[in-house]
Amino acid sequence: MAIPIFLYHPPAIDSPQRQFLRTLRELLRMRGFLPRTIDSYDVHPQSSGGNFNSGRLEVIHRLINETDGVMCIALRQTYIASGFKLTPNSDYYSEIPVGREWITSPWVHVANAMAWQAGLPLLVIKDEDVYEQGPLEAGNGILALITRLDPGSDGGWVAQDLLESPHWNTVGGQWEQQCRAVAKRKGEPKRLYEKT
Repeated sequence: MAIPIFLYHPPAIDSPQRQFLRTLRELLRMRGFLPRTIDSYDVHPQSSGGNFNSGRLEVIHRLINETDGVMCIALRQTYIASGFKLTPNSDYYSEIPVGREWITSPWVHVANAMAWQAGLPLLVIKDEDVYEQGPLEAGNGILALITRLDPGSDGGWVAQDLLESPHWNTVGGQWEQQCRAVAKRKGEPKRLYEKT
C-alpha cells in the first residue's frame, strides 16, 4: 500500500517547473509514496467565511493530518530586480542592498512550519536560485536538498537526477525511512496494557 505524503509546491511558472513536478510525482509513486497536492478545487473560500487564505490553511492542515510526511518544493516565484533588506541592529535597521534575487511563495514557509509543528518528517527541496531564509534553511529537524532548475532546463531530467543522486540517498533516504516509520506507527493499535 502506498504511503500518503503531502507534496506542497507553489504553482509552476514555467515549463521546466511543470516537468519537474510531474516527474517528481511519478518517481515518488514508483518509490511507494502517494503524493497528495493542493488543487484549486481543494480551497473553498465559502467554507472559511469567504476568506481564500483561511481556506488554504484549512486544506494544508487537513492534508498534514491525512499524510505520513511532507515534502515542500521551494520554486522560483517572485523576482526582485533591486531593493533593500532591513536588518535589525540594537536601535536601528541597516539597509542591505539586494538585487537579482528570487523568492518563493510565502505558502511554502507556512506549509513547512505547519508540518514541523505536527511532528511529521519534512523534506524541503529548494531551487538553487531561491533566497534561503526561515524554514528553507536546513537544521532543527528539517532535511533539505538543493537543486538547480533553470528556465531552459528539462525539469524531468532534473527531478530524475535529484532522486538518483548520492545526496538523495542520504538526505532523501532518511526522509523516506521517517515517512515509513510514521505510516507503521499510525497503523499500530494502542496497547493500553503497555507502559509508554
